[in-house]
Formats: sequence, structure tokens, C-alpha cells
Amino acid sequence: MPKIPKNLTDKDMFRDWVEEETMEDKFLQAEKAADARRRAQAGIEPPAELGRAGFTPKLTEDLGKALTELKLQL
Repeated sequence: MPKIPKNLTDKDMFRDWVEEETMEDKFLQAEKAADARRRAQAGIEPPAELGRAGFTPKLTEDLGKALTELKLQL
């Protein structure tokens, strides 16, 4: 058994270490790929920001107030 080197930094200790892919990671990747295919087939492209979707700051604020009001009623 080789000797463990002393006085190494954390970066040096993990230099050659590679994390193994778990089953969960594989399922998440497959789910993301299926979702991307579904969106591509449907032609759906969600906006990254509400501002890019044509929402002004005032409209965004009004929408937030309306949604909060609706939640309180429910």
C-alpha cells in the first residue's frame, strides 16, 4: 500500500478524481432530453425573462399583484 502524501491542498488531493455517474444523473439527463424533444416538436420556446416576452416592468408588477390576489381568494 503506497504512503499517503502529507501537506497537500484540497485541490491537489482531488486532482485526478472523477465523479462516477449515478442512475439518478442518467434518468435526469434522459428526462431533460425527452423534454427538449417534446418542446422542439411542439414549437414551444419559453422566454428566459418576462421582459423578453413583451412584459413591461409595470405589467409584471400588475401581474404579480393579480396572482397574489387570486391566491388569497383561493
